[in-house]
Amino acid sequence: MKVDENLMISAAGEERCAHCDALLALGGEPHLFRAIVREVDATALGPQVRIAPERYTPAAIVARLTLCPGCLTQLRVSVGPRSTADHRGRALGAALPD
Repeated sequence: MKVDENLMISAAGEERCAHCDALLALGGEPHLFRAIVREVDATALGPQVRIAPERYTPAAIVARLTLCPGCLTQLRVSVGPRSTADHRGRALGAALPD
């Protein structure tokens, strides 16, 4: 079953890359568990990040790029404090905490 342009779920419940069929998570593993996560400075995202985060928070702000280990297709981008947990703890389709 295709979830979006980059992600599909196999009949066995595995998350796979829709481009190269690389395994991203076995059934029961956290969402995108086997994907590559690269942290970069948030300002590397481009001109839309105009103001330095230090103006608003003492925490170092990073962009986490989640990539397919097979073809390096970018699967997800998240921005937040370096000190926060990685996104991999969230299950696909799980309810967000209140």
